[in-house]
Amino acid sequence: MDNFESSLAVFPTAVAFSTSLSEKASIVRRGPPRQELDMTSEVVTVNVGGVLYTTTMATLTKYPESRLGGMFLAPQLLQKDSQDNYFIDRDGQVFRYILNYLRVGWLRLPEGFQDISILQDEIQFYEINQLAEEMKTKKQKPLKVKVMP
Repeated sequence: MDNFESSLAVFPTAVAFSTSLSEKASIVRRGPPRQELDMTSEVVTVNVGGVLYTTTMATLTKYPESRLGGMFLAPQLLQKDSQDNYFIDRDGQVFRYILNYLRVGWLRLPEGFQDISILQDEIQFYEINQLAEEMKTKKQKPLKVKVMP
């Protein structure tokens, strides 16, 4: 019996006994639930304008109605580079911000970010409406950014 199980034995009416690691984690975790990771999604490498990104199909198809989501719902139609990576002939430097938005659900830009118009063009190309709305909101207010390490 591990420490967790022995602590449950002390408080049998407070928490039902559980042997599943994920159930144990959900009992011990405090605060709001975390975003669940999709451990079954295929890992892919995408070459965007010469910059390689490794992510999952679940991340790329988070918004299936977007152009980006549609591209990866039918990946057989995408061009491949010489290393067999999916290839998108777009700005690879700003794609990182779009990809991070898909991962975390909010836009993080470095302090002093200068490529807002390029980012807006890329968001428009990929047709990620949720991100486009967030950009409109940021344009109406002073641009608040989080400093990325």
